[in-house]
Amino acid sequence: MISLLVSNCSSSLNTEINDDSENQSVSGININDLDYEELSPEETAGLIFMREEEKLARDVYNALYAK
Repeated sequence: MISLLVSNCSSSLNTEINDDSENQSVSGININDLDYEELSPEETAGLIFMREEEKLARDVYNALYAK
């Protein structure tokens, strides 16, 4: 699902995103109609890695701001 969203978003800069909580859609695809799939171990590891990178960046920015 993540790769679907990324590919749809990167394919066109004019993609409309409907942020209505009842009908969330990207490029006319209703997110609620997509099949639910468990994340693979690689996807889980990638998401954890990205989260840790963001936490590290936050800490670096806070330390640099304090100086």
